[in-house]
Amino acid sequence: MPPNSVARVGQLKTFTLPEKATGSARDIEMGKAMINAWREDGILQVSMNPKQQDLFDKASAASKRFPQNTKTNGRGKEGRGIGSHTDYGLLVIAGQDEVGGLFIRPPAADEKLENWKKSAAGFREDDERWVYVPPVPGVFTVFPGDIMQFMTNSYLPSTPHKVGLNTRERFAFAYFHEPSFQAVISPVAKLYDGQPPDETIHYGTHFTNMFMRNHPDRVTTQRILSEDRLKLLDLPELRTQ
Repeated sequence: MPPNSVARVGQLKTFTLPEKATGSARDIEMGKAMINAWREDGILQVSMNPKQQDLFDKASAASKRFPQNTKTNGRGKEGRGIGSHTDYGLLVIAGQDEVGGLFIRPPAADEKLENWKKSAAGFREDDERWVYVPPVPGVFTVFPGDIMQFMTNSYLPSTPHKVGLNTRERFAFAYFHEPSFQAVISPVAKLYDGQPPDETIHYGTHFTNMFMRNHPDRVTTQRILSEDRLKLLDLPELRTQ
């Protein structure tokens, strides 16, 4: 665990996925167990198969050949890696090396974040409810994002997470499983007692708003605003049901 961290060490549930899901009773049982793990811990682990392990090892080795970039914008807190936040899409699938630094925040009844409405950045990142995700060889970590929370009426809440600075460099990879830019997302009716709200989320608008919120000074944000490009997101060709 990174030094000076306040957290307990997590013991995550690990699943070995079948090569192909067929909808069998065993598949359904595993799916329910995975959902329960997310609801309890906010995160789960999936075992890599040999091909995935080989690709991960090669990608990890290749990443270490990139030139170092030690420059910062000078705005971060000293000793902090990445501050607490939730991610925008459906799922985050990640792998990390042996150094470690990932922390997550399990679901809690007294905490309900809705990052698409109000920023979750920096949420209680210094209190004691955080869980350290210890590095485990041969697994991916998987946790839900904002759109999964919206679709499921917070049945699967978006998992707050952060990264602490360790005493050695840490290498990790993340795949962000997102809806298409044009997608208009509706809630799952069953999870709203059959009466889902009229609210929908256009993913392109959601993603653009998140980018602009987090990077207000970037030239891209300034150009979107100065050229009034947000109105383009209302075009029918950029929206699919």
